[in-house]
Amino acid sequence: MGHSCQHVCVSNGNSYRCKCLQGFVLNDDKQTCSIRGAGAYGQGESVHKGDRKRKNDANQNRESSASVDVCALGHDCQHTCVSSSSSYYCTCPTGFVLMEDKRSCFKANDADADGSASLDYCMLGHECEHICVSDAAAYHCECRRGFVLQEDRKTCSKKRGVDLFFCA
Repeated sequence: MGHSCQHVCVSNGNSYRCKCLQGFVLNDDKQTCSIRGAGAYGQGESVHKGDRKRKNDANQNRESSASVDVCALGHDCQHTCVSSSSSYYCTCPTGFVLMEDKRSCFKANDADADGSASLDYCMLGHECEHICVSDAAAYHCECRRGFVLQEDRKTCSKKRGVDLFFCA
């Protein structure tokens, strides 16, 4: 199951807690982060993602005084960080797919027949002794020439009666 942390999720036993990147403070909801020193959103205040207004206890709206490049303050995106109001989101370059953690990118297979891209499941890690081949929804193992795949579908053994010559 995923988490609802805006920045960093830290496992602690059967649960988790959220942390913020350097330059940010954890909001009272214990999930979202605000820029430190830019008017932390304390108790009774809330941030409305997508607009630049803050609401305080007296219900007085005021404009955010400074536009801050949140990505420049630090981020945990593997590839590209895009500033968005008081937060940010991560994107991946062409040929990569954004993972469920919304930070990591993995190389996509060449476009499928319908033009969409799918994950290269071998890049996520595998247990193949020789060759990993990414399928539409998983991966399977294959062996180099002169070897056969074992019952575990992961390891390979030399075919009987075959002499192998490898280049050094």
